[in-house]
Amino acid sequence: MSPAWILCALGLLAGTGIGALALAAPQRALRMLGVRVEGGRGGEGETRAIGGLLVFIHALPAFVALFAAAEVMGVRRGTVSQFSGMILIAPVALAWFGAGLGRMLSIFADGTDRVLNWRLTFLDLVLAFMIAMPWTTTLVR
Repeated sequence: MSPAWILCALGLLAGTGIGALALAAPQRALRMLGVRVEGGRGGEGETRAIGGLLVFIHALPAFVALFAAAEVMGVRRGTVSQFSGMILIAPVALAWFGAGLGRMLSIFADGTDRVLNWRLTFLDLVLAFMIAMPWTTTLVR
């Protein structure tokens, strides 16, 4: 497995973990983000829907597809080509990139210039670039 695909797999695994945390423990996920829901409970459903389902359901199938791809693993028993694997990871990378851009817009337009927002923006963009690594190495050749 090439370094680009290893970085991609690690990024997808991180996204799967973040989504699983939001699904399983939404209050903990909100606390980690520094978000406080006014009036008690209420943010769990949104946290599970956005963080859990959107992140988890996008990242996990792409992660599994990487290990089904014959050229990625270097074995003959795979059922998905490397190009198909790249097609599967593209929306996940774009989603993380969009999240980073959305956070940057919020920082500048909404005045949410907090250290946490900058850290989360950095995390979103790092995950986007990690997941997109197979695309960048293919385009450079």
